[in-house]
Amino acid sequence: TASAVLHCAADTVFSRPVDEARRTNTDGTRHLLEVVDGWRRPVRLAHVSTAFVAGRATGDIAERATDGAHGWVNGYEQSKWEAEALVRAHAPDATILRSSTIVADVDGTVRQHNAVHRALRAYHAGLAAMLPGTADRALDTVPGDWTCDAVARLALAPEAAGSTFHLCAGAGALPLDELLDRTWARWAREESWRRRGVARPAIADLETWTLFERSVHETGNARLA
Repeated sequence: TASAVLHCAADTVFSRPVDEARRTNTDGTRHLLEVVDGWRRPVRLAHVSTAFVAGRATGDIAERATDGAHGWVNGYEQSKWEAEALVRAHAPDATILRSSTIVADVDGTVRQHNAVHRALRAYHAGLAAMLPGTADRALDTVPGDWTCDAVARLALAPEAAGSTFHLCAGAGALPLDELLDRTWARWAREESWRRRGVARPAIADLETWTLFERSVHETGNARLA
């Protein structure tokens, strides 16, 4: 008989409509809770969530201060927030583990490509003349093997029951400006890439980026979009 359950299944495609994201992230969590409730023996439950359940909220955000009042950037964030709410309501002693964006293992091995990799690929190809953000704002990313180790340790730690943890880089996260500098310097070691004359992308504020985005869509050019 199982003594602990680690729930880490999720649909991590950010572009899905919220109703589609819910099928896995919210409804899947609800189904797991129903299954666990039917077992005779109580079990430890750990639920892997995301650091982005805070959605559009800004500033310092405590582990439980996520009421959804500010809305979400996409259906993934909303569906994961709803899943957390289900876990807290049905299993108040569950451990909730909020992972930041995983980009690679500690040794640099990339096991799955996500939005960070796609943005850097566009930059490397010279297709990203502009990126939204603020130069000193950190891009929080974490190694996959470090995250797995943290999940395993906290999921089985009795003292972690009923708590929520952020598995993030925090103060160790790179500012966007430094990330762009480092990647440019690394790629510039290759003479063939240097000859292409790819410029480091400009960092645009939200208002400028929104105007740029609208202009791209208005052109109707699928390649630009």
